[in-house]
Amino acid sequence: VDDAYSLAGIASGTYDVVREDRVLQHLERPLEALQELLRVTAPGGALVVSNPDFRSFRVDGTASEYRGEGRRPPPPLAFDLAERTARVLGGVVPTLCRHPSAGLVLPGLLRRAGATDIEVQIFPLALMGRKKVSAC
Repeated sequence: VDDAYSLAGIASGTYDVVREDRVLQHLERPLEALQELLRVTAPGGALVVSNPDFRSFRVDGTASEYRGEGRRPPPPLAFDLAERTARVLGGVVPTLCRHPSAGLVLPGLLRRAGATDIEVQIFPLALMGRKKVSAC
């Protein structure tokens, strides 16, 4: 474990692959951390970063019989579920992490940090059941 802004014990270009997973969203200066991660990534290497965009969170409010195999469209709701989800999470998420939309701005941050050949992959995360989940 080291300081995300100064990986002083690691020489430049040391690693072929560097991975960051859900750390930038908590940092005060994510751009500086990305610059440092790129510094320790070898020329031609890969920096893999993964952070959520909490503004895109949605709750599936359909009844359990509509989930899984043979899923049918849910009955119409009397309210906008996406808007209500955003309103609820909008009040909670900013208290859990500094940059709740870190995932959304990653391509721009990577460019500003000096990264080239940026590839973005967006994937949904489906949480089902009543398991406890931490937001960040």
